[in-house]
Amino acid sequence: MNQEHKIISRRFKDIFNTNVRYEIPFFQRGYAWEKKQWDKLWSDIYEEIIPALDDNNFENEEHFFGPVVVLEKANAPHPNLKRYLIIDGQQRITTVYLLLGLIKKSLNNLSPLSSEAQSYCAEIDQLLSNNITDIDDYLKLKVFSSKGDRYPTYKTIFQENPNSPFLLEDQKLYFPDTNRIDQFVKFYNKKNKKF
Repeated sequence: MNQEHKIISRRFKDIFNTNVRYEIPFFQRGYAWEKKQWDKLWSDIYEEIIPALDDNNFENEEHFFGPVVVLEKANAPHPNLKRYLIIDGQQRITTVYLLLGLIKKSLNNLSPLSSEAQSYCAEIDQLLSNNITDIDDYLKLKVFSSKGDRYPTYKTIFQENPNSPFLLEDQKLYFPDTNRIDQFVKFYNKKNKKF
């Protein structure tokens, strides 16, 4: 069997810009990044990305974040949704997805003060949420885990509980004291207060 493999450099904006679901296979570990990796990401943001914003040259800046290897699946839970299995890079793609959700939340707090904040929130929302209505709100998630991370990811991105037939099952798998997604949210909030 001969399969075609493509290596393409893309921006996170490009990979989140459509109705898509990046699934973390069940056999892979859950979200596991810790302070060491978050500190490195935060350092990269402040040393490489923020200065590009100041130069008004952000669109031309590149930062290699590491590979994200995916395998497109033919069947999807919804006809308007492309589905990919994440083979490599789940920690990176999950972190960026969560970070976008947290940035949107911060910008929402500024929305009454700035029309630009409202505009950025709308732009980020397109990257965070699939435009799909269904009985399962989890279809809105673009990064999807079947482990105890799905529920806290949804709460972080949408700031509410999902309407889903899987909600009770997911709440049983969720341990807020040890969940790394919740720990990342705390890390972000602490760092964001200093900014």
